[in-house]
Amino acid sequence: MSRRCLVALALAARAAAADPPAALLDGLRHLHADLLDFDPADQAAWEASRYRRHALRAAAGNAAPRERAWALSGHANLEPTGWLLFRLDARDERTPDAELSRLGADMLFRVAPGLEVGVSGSPDVLKDRGAWGLAALHRSKDGARFLAVRVLQERPLYDQKNFEGGRRDGEQWRGQLEARWAAGDGSIWLRLDGGNAARFSFPAGDASSEQRSEADLHLRWGAVGVRVAGRRQDGERASALGRDGMRRGSVVARPYASLRFAALTLRATGLWAEERAVGFDAGRRFEVSRRDLGARLGALFERGPASLEIGHGIAVSGGRLAEEAHLAARFRFGDRAHLRLLGSRQLASGAFGGLGGSFEAVF
Repeated sequence: MSRRCLVALALAARAAAADPPAALLDGLRHLHADLLDFDPADQAAWEASRYRRHALRAAAGNAAPRERAWALSGHANLEPTGWLLFRLDARDERTPDAELSRLGADMLFRVAPGLEVGVSGSPDVLKDRGAWGLAALHRSKDGARFLAVRVLQERPLYDQKNFEGGRRDGEQWRGQLEARWAAGDGSIWLRLDGGNAARFSFPAGDASSEQRSEADLHLRWGAVGVRVAGRRQDGERASALGRDGMRRGSVVARPYASLRFAALTLRATGLWAEERAVGFDAGRRFEVSRRDLGARLGALFERGPASLEIGHGIAVSGGRLAEEAHLAARFRFGDRAHLRLLGSRQLASGAFGGLGGSFEAVF
């Protein structure tokens, strides 16, 4: 083949390449996600409540004028008798990193001191989207230390109940593990949630596949710690019009430390993120690989139940530097609930940075 033909093919391949979603190219995305997230102390209180108290929390915000993102979650632990535990766990997320709606329910029976076993599932109005399985829970007397394990069969009635005439190629299973250890000012929290890939075929000849796995780790000793999150999300659909979808994986680590002087608290957070995505848009392929390094410094002024925080964040992504300044106000309602409002602005360009707010209650 002549050199001219090779050049022509290369130019055609480049023209056929699709543009990846804008969120994958946002140099401030991981740093801004850290800003919108709950701070480490509130996160640790939520972790401790997972199998002994009730909790409700919500966060919403945006990093672009027309973007909307939110994350809602809640759990309840009901013990009508000393040998029976009903547990509900709800989650709804619409963010650049996740789209998930799920309601989990456990019914656990005490079979030995500190050990409970039973059934678990995910009820759904559409019968093809539920789940059922088995669960076991080991927890300390005060519930601050625990180990929970679940094995679930996802969408067991899909072939009989779906409205698209789809058929699934094999069973879809999911394993979940959540554990917490605590002593003094230190705690370790771990959550794993993963399953095998599910593949579907439809009467028109279309086909799709999906897979989701998540891992979270929080190591904390007083005012020093690190939070690590890993995500893998695969989704693809093939039709006569071409292929659409994306395979995406990321690991984000955020070490942190704070130092308190009377009513003033100084905070420092680091950021290291690795992300890779490969996908198709109307049959055209795109690929993104990025590494982000960053840091955020903040000063928190407290006066009674109210506090005000100002801070500055910087991130390097793809060899490009991005900066962001933020201002946040927090109002506490006793020891059990708080409300936080924030705004940010990109410094280099002067562009819109983002607005957000969050609410958390543990009771």
